[in-house]
Amino acid sequence: MPDGPLAGQAHPPCRGTTELPQVELRGGCWVQLQQPKDDAQGVFHHEGKYYMPAAQERVPPT
Repeated sequence: MPDGPLAGQAHPPCRGTTELPQVELRGGCWVQLQQPKDDAQGVFHHEGKYYMPAAQERVPPT
């Protein structure tokens, strides 16, 4: 788990959905996963759980 948010990662307040709730960890928003596949990329382990960074919302150009 990195010490801070990754480039392109959502920052608090964390938003999510009922299906994919987000949690705040180390200044970034993360989605908790079940046991990931062995070849999963971009998955981090923290305190016995697995997380994937939540992407920032893209704002459409006006």
